[in-house]
Amino acid sequence: MRYEQPNLSFINARTSESLADIWGDLKGGYWKYSNFINHESNVLKGVRNRADYELVLPNLIPIETGQKWNIINHKLEEEIFTPELKNSGIKDFLIHSKNFFDKFSNKKIGVQLSGGVDSSIIIGLLRFFGISHTLIGYCTQRYEFRTELFIQNLLACNAKESILINYEDYLPYSGLENIPPHQHPDMTCCGFSSNQAMAAACFDASVDVLLTGCGGDLALGDTITTSKCNWIPAIFNYTWLQDIIYTPKGVHLLSFFSDPAILECIWNLRRGQQVDPEKLWARVFFRDFLPTELVDYTYKADFWGLYIDGLLSSIPEIHTIHKQAYELSGNPYFAEKNLNELLKIDLLNCDQQLYQRLEARISAAVWIKSLLAA
Repeated sequence: MRYEQPNLSFINARTSESLADIWGDLKGGYWKYSNFINHESNVLKGVRNRADYELVLPNLIPIETGQKWNIINHKLEEEIFTPELKNSGIKDFLIHSKNFFDKFSNKKIGVQLSGGVDSSIIIGLLRFFGISHTLIGYCTQRYEFRTELFIQNLLACNAKESILINYEDYLPYSGLENIPPHQHPDMTCCGFSSNQAMAAACFDASVDVLLTGCGGDLALGDTITTSKCNWIPAIFNYTWLQDIIYTPKGVHLLSFFSDPAILECIWNLRRGQQVDPEKLWARVFFRDFLPTELVDYTYKADFWGLYIDGLLSSIPEIHTIHKQAYELSGNPYFAEKNLNELLKIDLLNCDQQLYQRLEARISAAVWIKSLLAA
């Protein structure tokens, strides 16, 4: 089944024509001219540099939410967040937070329960305001996640409704064969299985809006200068996941930290601070809304083990999809030796660039396979 992607449109680079979708071009076989080397390069650049991405489909420029096409300069531009200089305090933050939650007063709210600082702040604020909400999170018994699991259980015990999904059943790279057709390769698809389970849980619990802490690492841990902000709030919301997985289930996936008023308040509160990866400022500032364990301790788990296990267990499926992509496209990028050369490298060496290259290759192959069902 093909889903629409309202958060994605295209610009024809030659004519500057705006295209709501390119399904017609794809059905006509235009995907065969794709440059997957460019796709891999884009993944390596990272989403914060998406305005500088190279074209995967000739002359077709993807426009995601938060981006715009400058007709005069013929250039893709990001809608950069520009905060106003203000004096802010906890009262200001609470006002903006309440205004944000009030937007969903007639909706059932869910919160991704990660066991970390970012989502716990959201949960603490909802409790402070007495706003009903459902907690939904991935959990695992792995030793490195013992603190997160403790926090999850602690918060879940105090919630009227909570759902914990066993992450081990939906590891990264699983379920690749089931990914629906989409218009452009996107590495986010590697997390399809777990997000599909999350969306299904939201649907079963009648959750309308699922709030996430995405973007909290930047808002609460980035260096804050006194004159310039380079945050791109749109990238805090994963539009591919929204369009392909959550919207079909009637769920709005939304980052609390993507709200401009909340971001502006945080920027002013932290103005002049240096990088804070442990979020020490946030742990103190929000101490009244957080479990004591997140205030007094800064331990954080590493997801690498989950990603490695997910990859290793999905290698047979990855080989199959990669081979299908080669047979369908004839593109030498998908020659079996190219995948084998990556997989023979020590996958336990925590090489982020290696994983990005694999994610690019896998998402490209999945994209081609998905188009057969369009």
